[in-house]
Amino acid sequence: MVVLVAGTAAILIGIGRLARDIATEHLLTPVIFAGSVVLVFAVLLNWLGKVSWISDVHEWLDGHFFRLLEKSNLMLFEGLIVVLDPWERARASGLGAERKESLANAVFIGLSKNNSLFTHLLRTGIFRLWIWYWIAMYGTFIFTILTVESFSLVLRGVDQYAKAGFSISWSLALLHLVSGVLMGRRLLRMMEDVARLLVRAHRDEITTILRKNISEGEQATE
Repeated sequence: MVVLVAGTAAILIGIGRLARDIATEHLLTPVIFAGSVVLVFAVLLNWLGKVSWISDVHEWLDGHFFRLLEKSNLMLFEGLIVVLDPWERARASGLGAERKESLANAVFIGLSKNNSLFTHLLRTGIFRLWIWYWIAMYGTFIFTILTVESFSLVLRGVDQYAKAGFSISWSLALLHLVSGVLMGRRLLRMMEDVARLLVRAHRDEITTILRKNISEGEQATE
């Protein structure tokens, strides 16, 4: 968020003007720039801390870039239904994607009461990789915006540093995008490992949760 606010402000003021004022020690504009960035960031941070739908923002970003949440939930679901009998498995495989995601989440919620679940997942390193994935996704989003903004300066030809800013922005956007894709593939492979780990440690609980939720879903549609 700091990068987005600072980058946008620098483009609006003019990258060349900021660099020139700093070089000539005319610090009024740089001080106003820095103060504005801090103020806007503080307001945004305070606002974001109060909203309850920040998870929806995550889902929106993921849905428009990598769609990893959906893929990982479906991968987890396919790994969990091995605990069911063959005829139950075939029935579960025929469910819609949204229903499969709901069942995978129901298993996690059901197992969350077990203190060993967090320990098992922590050992896999999946939490750390998810954090880096979110960083890559936000980086892709932020530097894509900065690429568009800096490109507008290049088209107008009003800033001698615009081309450099544009090159840096699109390079970082591409870097974050590639990193996100690579980490996404790694996460999907890890979700298979997580599913096997959960099945080994909580087979009976998973079987009960899946059967209960599948049965309740069928009753609700009748």
